[in-house]
Amino acid sequence: HTVGAPNYSNIPTATRTFAIDIESFTGYDVMTISYTYTDLYWSAKYVNYTDATLEPAIIDVPPGFGVDLPNITPTAMSHSFVSTTSFVQLGAISGASTITLGVDDPTNAANPKVGRFNRTGDQFQEAKFQVSPDLKDITFTSLTTVKIDVYLPSTNTYGTLTKKVIIGLADPSQTEQWWTNLIQYESADLPLDTWTTATFTLNTPSFSSVAGQKPNDRTDLDMVFLQIGGGGHTVTGTFYVKNLRFEP
Repeated sequence: HTVGAPNYSNIPTATRTFAIDIESFTGYDVMTISYTYTDLYWSAKYVNYTDATLEPAIIDVPPGFGVDLPNITPTAMSHSFVSTTSFVQLGAISGASTITLGVDDPTNAANPKVGRFNRTGDQFQEAKFQVSPDLKDITFTSLTTVKIDVYLPSTNTYGTLTKKVIIGLADPSQTEQWWTNLIQYESADLPLDTWTTATFTLNTPSFSSVAGQKPNDRTDLDMVFLQIGGGGHTVTGTFYVKNLRFEP
C-alpha cells in the first residue's frame, strides 16, 4: 500500500515521518501506520489474514441521522478484547481512540489476551461500541452495573493525562452531536501498574446532560463509549483493557 500524510497544510514540507507498528497474532497480522504533526494525529490499520475464518463479518453502513433503530433489551452485553469475536452484542468498535485486540497482558504474557487502548492526540475522543452486526437501540431495564478491568502503565506521562476512566451512553443515530445528550460514569483516580476493576451503577451516573436522567428513562441509546486519560487535551497514552461487561 502507498500511504500519504493528511492534508494539514498547503505549504510543502521537505520530509514527513510515519510510525509503522507491525503486530503478529495467531492467524493474522496488523500493521498500524500513524502520523503526528503538532497537535494532529492520523492513523490507518491494515490487517492481513492467513486464516480466513478469523475475518470479521462485514458491518453494514450505519443509517443516517434521525433514524429510530429497533430496540433490544439484553440481559448481558460484553467485550473481552481477546479477539474480534469475543463479544456479546457490543461487537462494532470505532472512534478516535483505538483498541488493538488480542495483545499480551502487560503483567504476564501467559495470561489470556487483552486489548490495548491507544489514546491518540485528538482533544476529545473515545472508543465507541455499538450492537453488531445490526445496530440497535438498547433498553437497559435488565441491566444494573457496568464494569471494565483497566491497567494504567506508569510509562505514560500523567498530569494533564488523567488516571480516570469514563464510560458513557449516547445516541449517535439521532444526531451527529450526540455528546449534547449523554449519560456518563467517571471513576476516581486509578492506581498504576496493576489491573483494577472500575465498577459503575447504571442508575447513579456521574453526569447526565438532562439533570437526573438515567438509562432506564430512555429507549434511544445505541452507543457505549469508553474514554481513558481525560478530554480537552492532546496528550497521548497507552492503556490496557479487558472484560467490559454490563450485568444484571
